[in-house]
Amino acid sequence: MLGKRRIISLLVFSVSLVIGMFFVSAKSVKAYYNDDQAMAVAPSGIDLKNLGKDDALFVGGQYTGFKPIAKQDRNDPSIYPILQMSDTHTKDAVSSLWSNNENDNYLDVTQKQTLSFWIYFGDSYSNPQGTAFVLQNSGPNAIAAGDNNGMAGGQSMGVWGGDKPERKDLSDLASTAIQKSWALEFDTRGNGSPSIGDIDKA
Repeated sequence: MLGKRRIISLLVFSVSLVIGMFFVSAKSVKAYYNDDQAMAVAPSGIDLKNLGKDDALFVGGQYTGFKPIAKQDRNDPSIYPILQMSDTHTKDAVSSLWSNNENDNYLDVTQKQTLSFWIYFGDSYSNPQGTAFVLQNSGPNAIAAGDNNGMAGGQSMGVWGGDKPERKDLSDLASTAIQKSWALEFDTRGNGSPSIGDIDKA
C-alpha cells in the first residue's frame, strides 16, 4: 500500500516537474512597436499647449542633443497632450522640461492631489536610460552637473549627482545633483546591469 502511494506521489511529482520545466522554458514573444504605432495608441491627455507659446504649461529646460517638443493629439491637432524628451536617432541626449510657474502650473505640496501620466521609452533597440519625475525649487535651469560645466546624463538621468572616481567626498557628489529636489526615477536598467541588452530586466 505504502509502495503504491509512494509511486503515485513520485509520478505526480514527476509530471508536475515536467510541466513546470515546460512552462519555465517557454519563451514569450513581445510585440514590437515603432514610435508612430506607440503614439497612435497613446491615451488622450490634457492640453499642455505648445512649448514656447505664452500659454504653455511647461517650459524647456537645459538639454543636449535633442530639444524637447510638444506633440499634437492624433484626433485633435489643436491640442498638445504629449511632451517628447528625446528620439531614437539622437545619441547621448539629455533634456529637461519644467512646469511654467508664470502660468500657475506648479504643485502646491500642502494639498492632497493625484497625478497620472503615460511614459513611452521607445523600443528596446533605442537603448533608453529612463526618466525622472522631479519636484524641485531650483528654477527652470536645474539639471545635474557633469564634467566641464556640462550636464550629467546616463545613470544620473540629469537628476542625481554624477558618479565619477574623482568624487570621493559625498558632499561633493551631492553638490552635482539637482538641488532642493525630490525625484521619482523610471529606470530601464537593473542596478549592476552593464549590458544594453538587459533593458527588459529592470
